[in-house]
Parts: sequence; C-alpha cells; structure tokens
Amino acid sequence: MDPNNLQHTQAHSKNDDCIQHEKCLSCQLPIPQTTNKETQTSSSLTLGSILQNARNELQLLQIQNLEIRFKEFRQRHECHVAKVAAFKEQLDTDWRLVCELLKEYNDGCEME
Repeated sequence: MDPNNLQHTQAHSKNDDCIQHEKCLSCQLPIPQTTNKETQTSSSLTLGSILQNARNELQLLQIQNLEIRFKEFRQRHECHVAKVAAFKEQLDTDWRLVCELLKEYNDGCEME
C-alpha cells in the first residue's frame, strides 16, 4: 500500500484537510450524469431562448425602422403642407391681382 495513499485515507478519516485532493476521487465532486433526453431538453431550452432573443431583437429593429420611416414621412408631409400653403397664398395673391385688373378694365370700358 502506498504510504501517501494511507496518509490520505487517514486524513479523510480524521476529517483533516486532504492534501492530495486534486487526485482524490473522494474529494472530487461527482459529475452529474445526464441522460440524452435531459441534454436534448437543455439544448431545446437554450435554442428556444436564443430564438426568442432573436425574435425580440428583430421586433426592436422593426419598431426602430418604423419610427425612422414615420419621422421621414412626417418631415415630407410637413414640407408638402408648407409648399401647398405657399402655393395657395400665391394663388390668392394672383387671384386678387386678376380681380383688380378686371375691375380696372371694366371701369375703363364704362367710361368710354
């Protein structure tokens, strides 16, 4: 019997610290035995979590894209509204001028 092994066994029996515990099977934590089904379940849960995270990220990107598109649409709309307002103002000014010129013309015709 190896004297080191004997000391090691005695250390365990006295509840002393084990000095060889890297090599000691008694000191090592047991490796949990997982079945193939448990591994598949764990893998499925991990994959499901990854897919859910990907879906969430995609939804966030879609929302950000919609926000950007809405801002661009609002800017174009505001620009269009401003152009229409300016065009209407110009039409109103031109119409007043036409009415004044027509009145002057009619007044001139009546005097003759």
